[in-house]
Amino acid sequence: MKRLINNQRGVTLIELLAALTLISLVFGGITYVAIQQNQAQQTFQQASIDRTILQATVAEMKRHIENAKELKEKGNNKIELTTAEGDIITYEITDGTLIENRELDGKRELLHNAELLETNGSIVDLKLQGEEKPIQMSQRKMVVVMARGEEETNEPSIPKHDFLIICRKGQPFTYPEESDFAKFKNQMDCDKENSTLSTKWHEQFHFSDGTYKIDTENFNVSHNLRISKGSLITTGSLITRTSRNVEINNGGIYLLGDFDSTGGTNRFKTNEIIADNLFLSSDPILDIKNDIKINYEIHVKGNVSLSAENITGDYLTLTNGSIVNIIGNTSLNNGISITGNAKLNTHNLSGQNLLINGSSGVNSSEIANLVDIENKIEINGGAFLNTKILSTDTIKLTGSSRAIINQEFKANKVTLTGTSRIIVNGKEWAQ
Repeated sequence: MKRLINNQRGVTLIELLAALTLISLVFGGITYVAIQQNQAQQTFQQASIDRTILQATVAEMKRHIENAKELKEKGNNKIELTTAEGDIITYEITDGTLIENRELDGKRELLHNAELLETNGSIVDLKLQGEEKPIQMSQRKMVVVMARGEEETNEPSIPKHDFLIICRKGQPFTYPEESDFAKFKNQMDCDKENSTLSTKWHEQFHFSDGTYKIDTENFNVSHNLRISKGSLITTGSLITRTSRNVEINNGGIYLLGDFDSTGGTNRFKTNEIIADNLFLSSDPILDIKNDIKINYEIHVKGNVSLSAENITGDYLTLTNGSIVNIIGNTSLNNGISITGNAKLNTHNLSGQNLLINGSSGVNSSEIANLVDIENKIEINGGAFLNTKILSTDTIKLTGSSRAIINQEFKANKVTLTGTSRIIVNGKEWAQ
């Protein structure tokens, strides 16, 4: 015992150097990993920002090109279009930069990786550097059966308006004196600098019967809005941020911009919605009698309730407990993403790719009849998919996810990991 207590020979220089070297290696490794993670995060964030800018730019260009009265090529990598309002917009690529030039607002740079811009009739191709295929945009044309004496039109398929309200930069705020809108002029704020019309304090804006067209970039509705018999048309976006009701009876909501309800318990009741993009979050409730037709992206987040006959778009994203009930068809040109506790109930679902994520015991998606996904289905966590017929090229299940098919299952490649299962006609599917 004394020998152990009196053993005070200490640490040798070699042992000290070895310990310092080991500590340096450990801290050096930790620092290297932290730097790599930080760089990867910055790269991911920048890529996300670039993608958002690209999506917004392409969405705006598509909207202008689709609704253009006239579209023509003006030279190498340069096109010119005339909008439905008569404004002239040119798009041109100079030294890899895509530039937009408007008569009223002047020039602005949109993208810095553009390579080719050309048009062939009603089709516009925008090719980006490093991409094999161009982004294609087309002018929307209507096939019209005309009575004798009528003129052909290239206007979008929306109702003819009875009343016109204008809130635009460089123009006076005008509204129909003969309609109920004139009663509410003091409760409306026209920000002409930003081309934005906003409702101010009032219990309810009840417009007289008829279809109202609001020519503005943004229409901010922060109070109850009702049209008894008619429709609401805007040349820009419809934005709601507070808990209000928008009721358009015997008509629809037609937007040449976005439908944005991302704040408060907003309630919407109408026959149909046509818009560029649809953004829903917080607690909105949408009761749509017929169809929702979205040109580009549909984002539904949070405690959202959406019911409609059919829904079409480019991309569909459901997250955080949102519930979407579609009596008929849900048709997407590209991807479908359902995450968290979100739920999609629909008769038929079609698209390019389908991703379903969820925690154990949560139904991320309940699908009733046909799921037809061209490329890939991926189901993770505790999510499950229930359908009568499932057709896809590739399907991958992970975790404790399940796919329940009650009639027919078609897939070229199947991957199952964890305790995931595929059940076909009540029996365990085996590769």
